Amino acid sequence: MTQPLMKPTEVELLNPNASFRQSKDGNRYWVKFEITRDLWELFEAPNPGLRLRGLVWIADDDESDRQVMQDAIDKPAKKEKKAGKPKGEYGKFYQQLFKQWFFRNKDLRKVLDCEGLPIEDDESVKGLLAEKFSVTSLSFVSPERLETWLEENGLTSLVTISRNAHGRFPSKEVSE
Repeated sequence: MTQPLMKPTEVELLNPNASFRQSKDGNRYWVKFEITRDLWELFEAPNPGLRLRGLVWIADDDESDRQVMQDAIDKPAKKEKKAGKPKGEYGKFYQQLFKQWFFRNKDLRKVLDCEGLPIEDDESVKGLLAEKFSVTSLSFVSPERLETWLEENGLTSLVTISRNAHGRFPSKEVSE
């Protein structure tokens, strides 16, 4: 049997009375409510450290707000995250390149024949570069392989950026 208040339970908190006390440790705040006897009995036994969590709203004096509470109780569980595309072991390396605006380099875009893309469209540039390596994600392309391709295409300034980023993640322990 489920213990009372271990699942969402509708309660009414009536006639709130707010107060506070100043102390050297800072202000302390309270709100006292009038409650039903049944609810009061649940709190009669000492329970140090008890913490309640729930939704609170100002209710009308009629039954029109009952649906709000029912919707909150019936709310479906959080959906599982969709499986993203597979990621390789070099994801951290490419995150570092992204932070250095690697994919916004004009020369790289010229080699990839995508100069007309908006400068902020890094995802399309990454996709085109991944196609050059025949992979679904650049995280499968090692820094060394990228640097070889950059050198073959005369992008020496990007080789330096790549080596600096790779220096931060020199081993294969760059997995996410």
